[in-house]
Amino acid sequence: MEIKIYGNLNVVGVLESMLKSGRVPHAVLFYGEKGLGKKTLASWLASKIVATGKSVNPLAHPDIIWAQKSGASQTFSVDTVREISADAFVLPNNGDKKVYIFADCEGMRNEAQNALLKIIEEPPPFVHFIFTVKSKEAFLPTILSRTVCFGMSACSDDECRIVIAQKGHDNEKVNEALSAFPGNIGMQLAYIEDAKTQRIVKIARDITDSINSFSEYKTLKAFAELESEKDRAMVKEVMVLLDKVVMDSLSLKFDVPSRMWPYSDGAEKMSEVLSVSKALKLHTLFSEAARAIDSNVNLNLFLSALCGKIFGL
Repeated sequence: MEIKIYGNLNVVGVLESMLKSGRVPHAVLFYGEKGLGKKTLASWLASKIVATGKSVNPLAHPDIIWAQKSGASQTFSVDTVREISADAFVLPNNGDKKVYIFADCEGMRNEAQNALLKIIEEPPPFVHFIFTVKSKEAFLPTILSRTVCFGMSACSDDECRIVIAQKGHDNEKVNEALSAFPGNIGMQLAYIEDAKTQRIVKIARDITDSINSFSEYKTLKAFAELESEKDRAMVKEVMVLLDKVVMDSLSLKFDVPSRMWPYSDGAEKMSEVLSVSKALKLHTLFSEAARAIDSNVNLNLFLSALCGKIFGL
């Protein structure tokens, strides 16, 4: 199973040099926003480590182990980390190396990270760990200091077009996806193929337009539509996108190019109607709101209060 990598050429080049020299770090972390290919690159690297010169399936190889999440919060538990730490000393099944992949480590508790620390500090010589996360700040400094970190970058429009076209999508859908999530192949495909992602984008745009028109009623209406979904993950995604619109509007004010999330019309209008001070306060509101969703808040009360804060700036 040959894994094709798009973008991140510098990262791939460094990793290929490490593989060629036989000096792949025992702990590697890939970080960057959702859809930039962190898990794809983790699969590629794991495949290269366990089967140099051969093609393997990283989802079915006995020496590539994907750590499993558990519990209501769906994160990596202390028990899971301890089980893997014990299993790490068992020799590989098919070769000289084995790899453990911890994917999407957002929300990994400090207790689990501390339990992981010893095995990362002193791993068996045949063991490697690969982690993926949106922001490396999700990890304790003690973990990061023992891990080689690689940030993911956006792909070119040409690369995105190639991948999306290979999926059989027409030019109109390709153009819509490139406009919605430039440089982010994973999110572009989700936008085309997933109704939920399309709805997230629509609601985020509706809220942006209502803020730009100073309509508290329209904002409340859009928030009510969002609350009716009863989906915390969806609410969080909307908050993240809204924060990106605000940051793009600030970039426009200072003539700094940005491709965080290109509701270009909405960001441009926001840069015209909001002061820098208010935009910065909006950024704080939306970034804090995205984090607060992870706690057990009442969505209806939370969104109503957020709307009041927005128009109280």
